Amino acid sequence: DGRKQGKWIINDCTKDFTKEIISLIENNLNITTVEIANQLNVTRRTVARQIKQLKEKGILSRIDGRKQGKWIINNDTKDDQKMI
Repeated sequence: DGRKQGKWIINDCTKDFTKEIISLIENNLNITTVEIANQLNVTRRTVARQIKQLKEKGILSRIDGRKQGKWIINNDTKDDQKMI
């Protein structure tokens, strides 16, 4: 079924995209969604959607606000492939 195959491709791309976001955050805990979007050549909204999912799964959180804040990566889940 073509739809299933397409869904798997999207899921694989999403996993890679999520890993890229986490990698950028690991390298710069102060990075903004705009900076991530520029580096990945996507819209800020696309990054915000992925980050929202990562926050809901407990993988990411942000402290001290949008402008002066920094990202926190939950070490217990960041390597868990099932979560991503």
